[in-house]
Amino acid sequence: MIPFAIYFFLLYNRRRLHDPTFFATFGAFYQNLSLTKIGHNRSKEGAPFRYCFYVLFLLRRLIFAVSLCKVFIELTLWNVMLQVLLSLALLTYLILVKPFELSRDNWIEMMNEFTILFAYYLCLGIITDDTQIDGVTK
Repeated sequence: MIPFAIYFFLLYNRRRLHDPTFFATFGAFYQNLSLTKIGHNRSKEGAPFRYCFYVLFLLRRLIFAVSLCKVFIELTLWNVMLQVLLSLALLTYLILVKPFELSRDNWIEMMNEFTILFAYYLCLGIITDDTQIDGVTK
């Protein structure tokens, strides 16, 4: 719930970014994001999806933390598969939206996601050799 509240807060307050007090308090949520690129609606405020990166980042971390809880820990294969799907979704977002001001930052985040995705694929190989889909060790 918190990542969605942050997203709506960012969208609602994007016009207040020129206020020095507001930017000093909440500017970290907009750090390195491209706020001046023209969005799909051709407005100078940019597309609302550009504000999503840190929200999606937090949401993915929240899902990862919940998947480590005792209730879900036995579903190892499903947890890794979910993380692979989330990583693919974030990578697709980075490729299509390019939310950062500098091209270099976009490439760095894409390489980070490729690295995380590769690590999850290695985990899938290890897990499927030792467990069945229901998580029971052979």
